[in-house]
Amino acid sequence: MRLLVVAACALLALPLHAADAWPGRPIRLIVGLAPGGTQDLIARTASRQIGAQLGQNIVIDNRDGATGIIATDLVAKAVPDGYTLLHASSDFVINTLMHRNLPYDIFRDFAPVTMVVRGVGYLMLVHPSVAAGNVREFIALAKSPNSRLSFGSGGIGNNLHLAGELFNLRTGARLTHVPYKGGAPAVNALIAGEIQSLFVPPTPTVLQQLKGGRVRAIAFTGAGRWVLLPEVPTMIESGLADFVYSGAWHGWLAPARTPREIIARLQLETHKAMQEPKVREPLIAAGYDPVGNSSEEFRRAIKADYEKTAEVMRVAGVAKE
Repeated sequence: MRLLVVAACALLALPLHAADAWPGRPIRLIVGLAPGGTQDLIARTASRQIGAQLGQNIVIDNRDGATGIIATDLVAKAVPDGYTLLHASSDFVINTLMHRNLPYDIFRDFAPVTMVVRGVGYLMLVHPSVAAGNVREFIALAKSPNSRLSFGSGGIGNNLHLAGELFNLRTGARLTHVPYKGGAPAVNALIAGEIQSLFVPPTPTVLQQLKGGRVRAIAFTGAGRWVLLPEVPTMIESGLADFVYSGAWHGWLAPARTPREIIARLQLETHKAMQEPKVREPLIAAGYDPVGNSSEEFRRAIKADYEKTAEVMRVAGVAKE
């Protein structure tokens, strides 16, 4: 009997010892989009520094498809040992609101680790041919009887789409939504004149298009002007009271039942990494604020984002598929 008790105690201690020894091998960070996009850039920028601090490589595993649903399902079903993580964005919430029969539950099947970055806002871009120099003139143009103005997005239900629908609701404009397969094709469509307007994160690529005169920025949806484009007014300054749309967040999640010690260590190292200038500077230049908050703060942020997005989709008439 005494031997059985000793053996039982040893088994109970295994998860704690395993967590203490973590990480003993490379960590896989699954990203639900193809290499080269904003999500991939943020994941790689953060993971290089965090991996160096942990003394282990964090290997990026791009699993493109179904707006991140494939990648999210992989992590939901992974062994909860801290060696498989998900780099998620706001699509993590949007997919739940857009699709009826997902193979996972975002509140039951995941342990939030930390929010890595939070978007500061979106630029409202217009094609140079649009005869409007500011938001008021654009609204007047959009409300004219013969208006055929449209706005593009990276797909039905994503943040770029919801920003445009919110603009329609707040202004009474009737911009036609034209979805594309990603933000980059939508920017190209705006440059080509296929669409007349677009809400988009202020990435370095977008800034290059602005400098080249291929698009124009008439407003910013953040709470204040963006530091790298201080000449562009906010939506509030443009006459739309309380129009603040801060944009997408990006964060890391683990499978549910991942040891709390591992979650805490990951959060701590992420917070430290977000203080490093070589990490902060490219993220800020891409239009994001570095965060690294606690697991509980991230959990509350996901819940708040779910409720806010559900309301925007409801009033915009975006139906679940």
